[in-house]
Amino acid sequence: MKKNYLMYAPVMLLLASCGGGTESTETTETPKDSVVAEIEYAPLKTQEEFQAETVYKNMAEVNAVADKSTVIRFVSDEYNQQFPTEILEAHNLHVLSLSNMTGEIPAEISKLKNLTNLVISGGELTTLPESLSECQNLKVVSFSGCKSLDLAQAIDVLKKCPGIQYLDISYMGLTEVPASISELTALTHVRLGNNPITALPESFYGMQNLEEIRVGSNEGFNYTDFLTKAKAFPALKTLWLQYCNLTSLPTVLNEYPVLEMVRWAEEWEGKSSDQIIATTEKENKKFPKLTISWNNMSGMLYDVY
Repeated sequence: MKKNYLMYAPVMLLLASCGGGTESTETTETPKDSVVAEIEYAPLKTQEEFQAETVYKNMAEVNAVADKSTVIRFVSDEYNQQFPTEILEAHNLHVLSLSNMTGEIPAEISKLKNLTNLVISGGELTTLPESLSECQNLKVVSFSGCKSLDLAQAIDVLKKCPGIQYLDISYMGLTEVPASISELTALTHVRLGNNPITALPESFYGMQNLEEIRVGSNEGFNYTDFLTKAKAFPALKTLWLQYCNLTSLPTVLNEYPVLEMVRWAEEWEGKSSDQIIATTEKENKKFPKLTISWNNMSGMLYDVY
């Protein structure tokens, strides 16, 4: 018996060292994954509530706010800055306006689910992140002066946001407008001025909801062709013709189905204000159903709601 015990002793020692052959009382628990609290978004503001909200102009002002979920309007007065990633903490933000932004928009912009107005003026922006399409409340988009932006790529992203009504692509140095612009089917207002485009794609004239179009200072643009084709717009109410080298307005404007207002301005060098008013009054007599105005003042798109 002693011999057998000695034979099995090494085995018993080995099992004991490995924890085998005995029931361990020690238990281990897999640590639970940390849970990230889901962002709670407030309902969109009404127009009256929106207009009453504070306009923050720099990140110092935003960072002074204890509860950044209350920040609704950010119109930066800072230039040549990268995208301020801290603004993403203001997840209920409706308005984001940046001037001469360096670099790109981060993919995390998708956190701003309540974003309605995106205004990027000038800067180095080249493409839009695909995640921007998750901002389904977008209504107003401006890329005025963004000469490096791939507009076709931008439209491919924006067309996934079904509520976009306002688009500003002025001062972009465009030589052509992508035909895919017609895929922004909810578009009601578009600004196209100050681009060296000679014509617009045929698909543009098929847009059924356009109510306001701005063209002007488009070097080489065929305004006669444009004004002839534009009578196809069934909803067009306001037409801006600024610095188009027109000595008078074409009578085809009488054929527009619902056109109400033409805002017309030329260089008119050497003319007094009285002479300019007299010129537009003369044009008004040609168009009994229209109002021809020399007033070309307009508001900023970050204020549109």
